[in-house]
Amino acid sequence: SPSAAGPPPPHAAVAGMRRAAFWHSLAAAIGIGLALSLLQQAVRAPEATALGISLVAAGVTVAVLVAITASRGGLGAPPGAHMPAVIGCGLLDVTANVLFAQATADGSAAVVAVLGSLYPLGTVLLARAWLGERLSRSQGAGVAAAMAGVALIAVG
Repeated sequence: SPSAAGPPPPHAAVAGMRRAAFWHSLAAAIGIGLALSLLQQAVRAPEATALGISLVAAGVTVAVLVAITASRGGLGAPPGAHMPAVIGCGLLDVTANVLFAQATADGSAAVVAVLGSLYPLGTVLLARAWLGERLSRSQGAGVAAAMAGVALIAVG
């Protein structure tokens, strides 16, 4: 693994990032976008409840993850010391999806989508606070632009 100060490996798609990580990240972004778009559509279904839809989505997510992990031969329970974090991730994910679905049902899907799309900003801020990660100038500019965009949408 290359150090932060050293040159990126020749197979990097983005400086400091392995090509596989880049493609996995891109696929994740597309998948999350599609999932949230479908969740916005599903919440408008007759007799739909945000909780029920979110639980079905969580169940499908678990099934897909288990299938992918099993196909790679790595299926197994996480070590006991990691279980609180794993359970916490699951609870926070389901809670976020329920709140997103409820917000979509109660308000403007366009506004909810824009505000919901800011979740990576939370990840960046948590990485800074807990892991001491720093943003480059261009990354900082991207965060500022995202916040400015939200402010513009909020004022109409």
